[in-house]
Amino acid sequence: MDIVVRAYNEGIAFRYHFPEVANNLFLHIKDEIASFRMPDGTMAWYEEWAQGPYIKRDLKMKNEGCEWFESERPLLLQVPSGHYVALLEAQMKDYTRGKFRLKAENELQVSMYNCADIISPYNTPWRVVMVGEKAVDLINHKEIILNLNEERAEGNWAWVRPGKAFRSCRLDKEYIMRSIDYCAEFGIDYVELDAGWYGPEGKVESDARKVIETRDFTMPEICQYAQSKGVGVWVYVNQRALYRQLDELLPLYQQWGISGIKFGFVHVGNQQWSTWLHSAIEKCARYHIMVDIHDEYRPTGLSRTYPHLLTQEGIRGNEEMPDADHNTLLPFTRYLCGPGDYTLCYFNNRVKNTKGHQLAMAAVYYSPLQFYFWYDLPFVDKGEEELKFWKDCPTTFDESTALDGMPGEYIIQARRSGNEWYVGAMTNTQARTITIPTDFLPKGKYVVEIYNDDPTLSTRTKVKHEQMKVKGGGKPIVLQLQPSGGAALHFTPIK
Repeated sequence: MDIVVRAYNEGIAFRYHFPEVANNLFLHIKDEIASFRMPDGTMAWYEEWAQGPYIKRDLKMKNEGCEWFESERPLLLQVPSGHYVALLEAQMKDYTRGKFRLKAENELQVSMYNCADIISPYNTPWRVVMVGEKAVDLINHKEIILNLNEERAEGNWAWVRPGKAFRSCRLDKEYIMRSIDYCAEFGIDYVELDAGWYGPEGKVESDARKVIETRDFTMPEICQYAQSKGVGVWVYVNQRALYRQLDELLPLYQQWGISGIKFGFVHVGNQQWSTWLHSAIEKCARYHIMVDIHDEYRPTGLSRTYPHLLTQEGIRGNEEMPDADHNTLLPFTRYLCGPGDYTLCYFNNRVKNTKGHQLAMAAVYYSPLQFYFWYDLPFVDKGEEELKFWKDCPTTFDESTALDGMPGEYIIQARRSGNEWYVGAMTNTQARTITIPTDFLPKGKYVVEIYNDDPTLSTRTKVKHEQMKVKGGGKPIVLQLQPSGGAALHFTPIK
């Protein structure tokens, strides 16, 4: 056995390599005994499952009656010196999922979901330790996870097209066609048909090779109409059908003109299902079908190897309607390991945050496939001026930098596309005055469109739009954020 170590400015990574031997080496790996020892007084943002809430707590077995079980990864820690540490895993492709458990007080150990059976030569997933003087350093250095994965295969990947998506909440022909029209009007790239189009997703008899007879449409006519409007089609398929029918579905979906599949309720954790899942992703590439994995799957950087794996859930997003404390923690925790399909809402009355907070998510939360208006009643926007930010903001960028932030308190994220910049600022449940520097901008003059909450307005969404001119490296922009609020800014250079 070899221990392979890589050292980066951003952190370190190590894994175990079992070299090739004459007659093959069969190994039954039951545990990984390497541990991570932290100073006394270290605090952790503990999360038991991928879509669970976070609890900030120390590294003691029990604290105030709360017992430490297993924490999801990435695991964010703050040591007494003030530095921030993140423990992650990378390139988990055909192994068993790891979480982090307390081996002893202030000492963490990888907790394998179950045993792994391997044949040499073999590399285990990378165990990664990132360190930052400031919390935003972790956000700005998270490419280390991609760098620990293999490059994509050679060939033409031009068919991979990130974009915005809209879910058709009803599955009848008239409604789906209206959804496609809405996408074309708003500038949304894809319409998605969610669970139920081929029957009850959890039943074995549901056949994902055809639309169930009780529906009044066929998939080819939906794809043909969407194509005429410049809109692509995604379909949801539960793992029960994927496991039984994938080899039949992929050529059929390519024939229909399907752009992508959202994998539903995938099994995560053990080696068998990890291997099956990533094999299924590889197969999708052969048929030019993109992938979005939902439920508990957490990324480990494999989108570098599989560029068509656009995003995944594994996040407590707007399906659970979390508060602003949770939302301002996510960039420092879940988003360190890769894109997250948060499923953004805007008008739904269960959202706990302001419209400015939700609007800023387009720039703060990275997802090459970004869903908009998830639980909102469709077609309910009335031309609100601030929604121009969602229309303008792309889903992939040329450059990204977190300008400022503290876990669970606030985040200011800037992203560049071409020569335009998009900035999202979000605060927790506390009101906050934030300062947005302009030194991230190249020298020159800019017009900035600012969308910020203003409770004094009589409009439905109470978002104020203002425009001003700034200079790159000039005077900073000071904004007052409402409790659970946020602001979105769009910088365009003046020629």
